Amino acid sequence: MAEKSNPLIINGRALAIPGVTPSFGGDSNAEERKFKRSLDQARDHLLPQLNQLKSEIKSLPSTNFLKNIYFRVSYSNAFLAKSYQVSSIYRESKLKVTGSATWIDNDGKEGRSDYLFGSKENIDFLINQINNTTKKNQAKEIRRMEEISLLKPSISDENNSVERKTYELVFHSVEDIEEFITKFEKITGLGQDEFSIIQTENNVIFIVCNLTNYELKKLEKFNPLRAAYTSESRDYLSANFSPEQIINKYSISNMNEDKIRTLPWIGLIDGGISKSNNYFKSITQIDESKIPPTSYYVEHGSSVASVLLFGDLYEQGEDELTPAFRIQSVRALPSEEDMEFNLLTLDQMILDIIPKYSNIKVWNLSIGPVGPVQDEVVSSLTRILDQIAYENDILFVIAAGNTGTQTGIAKRIQIPGDSVNNLTVSAYYEHREKKITSPYSSIGLGREGAKLKPDLIDHGGLLPIDPIYTISSFDYLLNKVHGTSFSAPHVARKLALILDKYPDFNVWEARALLEHSLALRISSAKDIPYESKGEFDNDSAQLLTSSNDEVRIMYSGTISAKGYVVLPIPVPEKTTSKSAIFTWTIVTKSKVNPDNTDKYTEYGIEDDFYPNSERYPFRKKGSNTIEVDLSSEEGKAQAEVLLEEGFKKSAYPKKQTSKYLDETERRNAFLKWDTTKTQRVRKIVSSLNKPFLRLHGLSRSDNRDRIEYALVITVRYTNDTNIYSNVMSQYPILQPIQMRLEDRQQI
Repeated sequence: MAEKSNPLIINGRALAIPGVTPSFGGDSNAEERKFKRSLDQARDHLLPQLNQLKSEIKSLPSTNFLKNIYFRVSYSNAFLAKSYQVSSIYRESKLKVTGSATWIDNDGKEGRSDYLFGSKENIDFLINQINNTTKKNQAKEIRRMEEISLLKPSISDENNSVERKTYELVFHSVEDIEEFITKFEKITGLGQDEFSIIQTENNVIFIVCNLTNYELKKLEKFNPLRAAYTSESRDYLSANFSPEQIINKYSISNMNEDKIRTLPWIGLIDGGISKSNNYFKSITQIDESKIPPTSYYVEHGSSVASVLLFGDLYEQGEDELTPAFRIQSVRALPSEEDMEFNLLTLDQMILDIIPKYSNIKVWNLSIGPVGPVQDEVVSSLTRILDQIAYENDILFVIAAGNTGTQTGIAKRIQIPGDSVNNLTVSAYYEHREKKITSPYSSIGLGREGAKLKPDLIDHGGLLPIDPIYTISSFDYLLNKVHGTSFSAPHVARKLALILDKYPDFNVWEARALLEHSLALRISSAKDIPYESKGEFDNDSAQLLTSSNDEVRIMYSGTISAKGYVVLPIPVPEKTTSKSAIFTWTIVTKSKVNPDNTDKYTEYGIEDDFYPNSERYPFRKKGSNTIEVDLSSEEGKAQAEVLLEEGFKKSAYPKKQTSKYLDETERRNAFLKWDTTKTQRVRKIVSSLNKPFLRLHGLSRSDNRDRIEYALVITVRYTNDTNIYSNVMSQYPILQPIQMRLEDRQQI
């Protein structure tokens, strides 16, 4: 690889121009070919299911239902696109959509379900509509439907013991909270002082409580229940800590208050720290659980704080340590090892506290509940972290979890590692000068909106081969630990230091630069769910410079939903290179829809590459598409003839991938709705003519919201070491980043 030398160009947006909205003629018979049944056949298929639904409701105890009945309408793989969303027949039946989710059929194909609620009378209205409607749009909606049935909750853990276990329960949107609580208490036998409850803005209910297996089984039949999963704290002792501690031979620099005030900020949500420890003088405990701290969790919080402040320490280290940050710490864990980990208490603390501290852009979160990510439901903690990150322009760096040695779904990344607006970190250990993924690291994939998880990997160690040494809560001791709890703060500290050095970057731009630097190193053989996308190696050059035969440009801005933006790619007019590689990464800042797990991200951006801005398709119904290069006089003359013959010129030139993709392929292969994604294209230089990227803003709703994005592209012209100077002279409007002195010295 050529030596890094070319600084990032930071104002690619200066080249951006509005794009035109293309006309979509489409295939008018496309949907008709997808239907499995005629309208009469669809009615014969669905009406018995609705009658069965009514019979089931009648046969079950009334305590299992509220005034509204919750049920699902499912659709096959052919009808996943937004344009196929059923609405008219729901509206006329006075049914409300409370959520949605995807599922996989026996053939491995993805389908989708709408979650609905309404009264028994509304269900009768639906039966009447299906039986008698004469509206064409409703006839199509009926033919899309595959199955109608009562909802069944997702239970992630079966409690086979007679002992009570702590659960977080998720319920669908509830209109009458008093009716709900009355029936919940009757089914479980719990009093109001025996459970914690949060109701969101859209009336979704979360409850944390202790249940026996018998009580959980009874609750499974409660119709509004969407999901139940364990809500106990992760077992830090077995996964992360060794009882062994050694003497601390390090010393701490004598920093007065004035010097401490010059340090950058970083946030920590954990088990608290030892306030009397001399190594932690730059830490302020800004909030804490009402219950007094315990040494068990304080030890965990102190070890995480140690990594944030000092990075990796060593067994025989005797250096004088200087903290890298001022930490604002939230002690969120309870005080006793056997006390339930109340997720709702943590949620409320985060909601109340984090937005108040706008000075902190990076927060480390190495705590969380036991339990893998569930595709069928979004946990309260995940939704809150995504919401706060979006609303406050901050970033949470989250430990992936330590369940990699378990079997089945249990080894999947732990809640809230599925967060789409934040970073999830797995761990490696060092052995014989190699970095190896730690076997305990929880693995991907993530959820819809962030499928490629974990995002990063960093040093988490492996006992006893490669312990992580951290300052203990007692300043004369070092802890020997391992776990993703300690790989996450490595990433958090590196990212926070970059943002401090370059404060003009927002967290979305910083994330785009980081994700792009990882993408440049990824090969097709990389097992991302196990290995993550890669490591941020603590060198600013990884993010801010490119090799001497490359140019790297950042575009950031906003695009309206349904709108288009064209981003010209600066390339040299003259070059000695024969081949070019274009690699780009886009990060989208997105609201989230936690009740619709198949539509969790509200926004997405489709990105298409156009290698030749003068090569246009001309189309005419009944004729083959003809491509014309308009850069030549001959091409222009040919275009005039085609227009006279009734051909129409496409709104855009020919793009790199013109093959039609169905909705599943778009979602999976091109990560259509993911907040972070990368593409790489190799081209012969002679085939290029003013290449550009076209962005298309997407929203799940019909609103034309403004969507924030950051895009970074690296263009490599193999062995052309003049590419950067040529581009800068051709495009004088472009500006390179002003590198800090210490970073210039590294290059």
